[in-house]
Amino acid sequence: MRDVKSLFHINFPTSNWDTMVDFYVNVCGFDQAFVISAADMKNMFGQPVEEGDDKIPQLTYIRVSPNSYIELWNAGLEGRKIYCDPASSFHHFSLLTDDLERTCRNMAAKGYPLFHNPLNPTPVCMEPFSPHKGEDGCLIAWMQDPDGHFIEVMQLSGNSMQEKFERENPIVD
Repeated sequence: MRDVKSLFHINFPTSNWDTMVDFYVNVCGFDQAFVISAADMKNMFGQPVEEGDDKIPQLTYIRVSPNSYIELWNAGLEGRKIYCDPASSFHHFSLLTDDLERTCRNMAAKGYPLFHNPLNPTPVCMEPFSPHKGEDGCLIAWMQDPDGHFIEVMQLSGNSMQEKFERENPIVD
C-alpha cells in the first residue's frame, strides 16, 4: 500500500507578494484559498509576535485543482526570521497522506526520520505519536531528501482550512 496519496503543494518564497498573488489569481485564474498572517506563523513556530504581525500576510494557498496548491511564502519581510533563503525560487514541496503516523513510521524505518519543522528539527515522537499541528489545521511532519530539500508530509484533519475551502468552493467547469 502506498503511503503518499498525492503532491499537495509546492512552496515558493517571494519578495513580490502582491504581484505573485495577482499573477496566480488574476492571470492564471486560480483561487486564493486563504491567507495566514505573520502572527499566526510566529505562534506556530514559537517565535515572539510583534505589533502589526496580525496584519501582515505570511503565506497563502492558491488552489490549482482540488487538493493541489501553490503555497506562496512572503519572504520579503525585513527583519523577520524565516527558514529559507529569500532569493531561492523553491523551498519545499508537500506530500499528502491519509495516515501520517504510518507514513512517519515507514519513512523512519527506511532511514529518514521525520521532524517537527525546519526551525525545530526535533524528531517526531513515535510513542505516543505526536506530529506537529499547523495553523491550517493539518497534521504535519517534515523530512529532507538526500540533497537536503525539505519535504512536508501532511494529513488533512477533517477540519483543515484546505478542506473547508474545498467544501465551500467546488471547482465547476
